[in-house]
Amino acid sequence: MAINTELLDFVSVDGLLGPHAPTLRIPDFQRPYSWTPRIAAQLFTDVADALTHRPEHPYIMGTVILLRRPDDSRFEVVDGQQRLLTLHLLRALLRGQELPLPKSGNTPIHLVHQELSRRVTDLRHSDEQLARYRDFLDTRAQVLQIVTDDEDEAFQFFDSQNFRGKALRPHDLLKAFHLREMSEASTSEQRAVVEQWEKADENDLDRLFGTYLARIHWWSRNLPAHAFTTADLDLFKGSAAPRADCLARNTTAQPRLSCPACRSGPTPRPMQQPSGT
Repeated sequence: MAINTELLDFVSVDGLLGPHAPTLRIPDFQRPYSWTPRIAAQLFTDVADALTHRPEHPYIMGTVILLRRPDDSRFEVVDGQQRLLTLHLLRALLRGQELPLPKSGNTPIHLVHQELSRRVTDLRHSDEQLARYRDFLDTRAQVLQIVTDDEDEAFQFFDSQNFRGKALRPHDLLKAFHLREMSEASTSEQRAVVEQWEKADENDLDRLFGTYLARIHWWSRNLPAHAFTTADLDLFKGSAAPRADCLARNTTAQPRLSCPACRSGPTPRPMQQPSGT
């Protein structure tokens, strides 16, 4: 069984985030919150526009993809994390609730919280306007909720873009696919990998995979190099541990093919950068 058609439906924001909603969990492979105040402000404005022009109609806000594991009553958010966290902030502000935000005041989530707080403060000049916005967001604003119990399918869904958010970079997806290969590792080991990955500079990761590793792969096979995109993820995703260990031991200009996994592929030629690439 893969997609649960009984749980493929449009769900209100209150139904997904309200007091009677299922418990949601953000898995470790998800990247940290990265929405900007501008994106959050646009979400706020879009809801206000829908309330003004079509108050009796549903307002569809995109898709949320959830993974339900058989041994866990919680739902893991595979896609839609950024939008859900923003809606959670907005709902709390509309109700005058305080949230335990990180101590640092210059993080994306703090900046978005400040922007939304200013917007909600403007609404508070009219109790009626505030109530109408809050009720519309809870009941008329909806997302398409897709629930799957197939982990492989969930990771395929993960290869997408967030609504009005940043496109996932190739290395974001590679982190997710490699964590899937660590499914038998302990939670602490997986968390340690995520922490190390998140400490790395985004541009350094782009250069590592796009400028170096991908080009080495293509040049070693006498193939022309091109810009590394999400279409090229199969070059790296899901590397099995034995092959990864072998590559770690044999990282030289002329690799020694010392294990059966590596010998199964074509023997790399000495790497020479093609002219004009």
